[in-house]
Amino acid sequence: MPLWIPPNALGKTESNVAVTSDATRKGTTITAGATAHTKGAWVQLLAATDEDTYGITVRVRDVHTAATVTSYLLDIGSGPAASEVVVIEDLDCDAAPAGSEVSARSYFFPGFIPKGERVAARAQSLIVSDVSTVGIWLHQAAEGWGMEVPSLWERLGAVTASHGVSVTPALNAFGSWTAILDPITKPYRWWHVGFDRLADTTILVNTQVMIELGLGDTAAAVSTIGMWEFAKNSAEIISGPWPAGPVYAPAVADTALGVYARIAAGGVEPRGVLVYAGE
Repeated sequence: MPLWIPPNALGKTESNVAVTSDATRKGTTITAGATAHTKGAWVQLLAATDEDTYGITVRVRDVHTAATVTSYLLDIGSGPAASEVVVIEDLDCDAAPAGSEVSARSYFFPGFIPKGERVAARAQSLIVSDVSTVGIWLHQAAEGWGMEVPSLWERLGAVTASHGVSVTPALNAFGSWTAILDPITKPYRWWHVGFDRLADTTILVNTQVMIELGLGDTAAAVSTIGMWEFAKNSAEIISGPWPAGPVYAPAVADTALGVYARIAAGGVEPRGVLVYAGE
């Protein structure tokens, strides 16, 4: 079974970004489906990987439009054309900054893609045929210690109109725990989080947003397993998360055990949360 190595211990990287222009340095254009909230066609990012891959950095730009709902979910997959298999499911890219803005939505996921494999992406969005620009970096040829990596990052929580589960923050404090999936159905070991605005087109304050994930039998008995931070501003731009990577917290599939989220922010408007889990 492939092992995970922390990003700073990984070997060479391989990327779809190219030096020839500002546009190619941002990555590859991904067009969402021609029907709202429906996945578009797979678009090739890399024809064949140079080495075995043990981790994937994904950077997304060019989704944001001011005062507009831009719900946008991205899949990363691998395999031959027309036979792609999802590796990262429904990555939340709402309001990813435009290329002219010095920021991005950026995530790191441990994951294994074998040498010689094709890598592709596809997307769905509220706006028909909306586009993003996607750059990936594959962390390859790793040596050293590590942990087993997932072969698939599953999205947990119901997707409504291409955004996440509604979670209400408290003002400068964590709000109540909200169930994302209860019970969990598999023995997940890895956890990550996505964040969006739901359908809000008028973010009132510039603020850092802190999201905690936890596991518990009920909302009154949750133990925190990780915390991430995102930033949003009054131009409806979202950046983050920080840290970019996941947490490792093995859980047993149990009819009583669920995964929960809560938010602290500079306002109390509901926001969307998706959870990504790997076995």
